[in-house]
Amino acid sequence: MPMRQTALLNLILLLLLFILPAWAQAGFSSNSCHCFRNRSYDPEDRFAADDYLVATTFNSLIAKSFHISKKKIVLLKMQGGVDPDDLLIALYLARKSGRDPDLLLDVRNNGGSWRQIMHASGLAGRQSDPVLRALARGDSGRQVAALITDSMIMDAFGIDKNVIEQLRVTGFNGRQITVICALAGHANRTPGAIAAMYRQQKMSWAEIAARFNLTPKEVGKIIA
Repeated sequence: MPMRQTALLNLILLLLLFILPAWAQAGFSSNSCHCFRNRSYDPEDRFAADDYLVATTFNSLIAKSFHISKKKIVLLKMQGGVDPDDLLIALYLARKSGRDPDLLLDVRNNGGSWRQIMHASGLAGRQSDPVLRALARGDSGRQVAALITDSMIMDAFGIDKNVIEQLRVTGFNGRQITVICALAGHANRTPGAIAAMYRQQKMSWAEIAARFNLTPKEVGKIIA
């Protein structure tokens, strides 16, 4: 990017961050929808409620980790069309900098990179933080969001990072690992045992939850 364009973008970022905080309340417009028709376990359609179970459980983890209501998370995703990775990064940077996450998301939505936003928020010098270090070197949003997710899981469940890494190696993503850890804690099982029920025994998440007397909605409440 030419130097003049870079300077102009930095000026816009500073204006957004420090002079126009109210503008961020305008929100986003999008037609994306995260509605779920199947929210209860159905033995005749064992996997029907899995998408809902995974989404609501992960939203519970976000809510607990960043002290934000699940309602706001859902509204940002449904009505705001906020990318899930961007949401995690914005919440993380907001916690570190004291800025409003809505403001950071608005800057992002208007062309700011997360590296630029991090610099404008005064966080560039904190290279001991693995998330900020990843942003500084230009890692993708997905990679940075994965780091944040792993941190949330470790804090919420007291799970060792090696356990999370092993689950990722075997093909589970951060949202699924959240479900695994929530069910493992409730059932007094190891994360590996829950993972085996899904992978080896071919059980659905909702089916595993029902085995331990939980509805899909109640899995998320374990975290709250």
